[in-house]
Amino acid sequence: KIQGYEDILQNFYNKYSNWDVVKEEVLKMYTETFTEKELKELTAFYKSPTGQKALSEMPPLMVKTIALGQKNIEKHLPELQAEIEKRRAEKKK
Repeated sequence: KIQGYEDILQNFYNKYSNWDVVKEEVLKMYTETFTEKELKELTAFYKSPTGQKALSEMPPLMVKTIALGQKNIEKHLPELQAEIEKRRAEKKK
């Protein structure tokens, strides 16, 4: 639970992850990944209604996707633990 600590988290985020802090590195990543033409196409896309919706909806979808992955991992964690124990037992032989 983060209730009561939101201001600390926000200040920490603002200090280390705001646009001014990461701008140069992000620009470098994008220019290393995409051509100038592709960047122009991406810009046009994100200005479109579908692009605007993607910008709005992608962050919550990413959070849900990560949560789904974590849920599946937790559900099958006993399988991983069993495999590790099996290997550990084999190594002791």
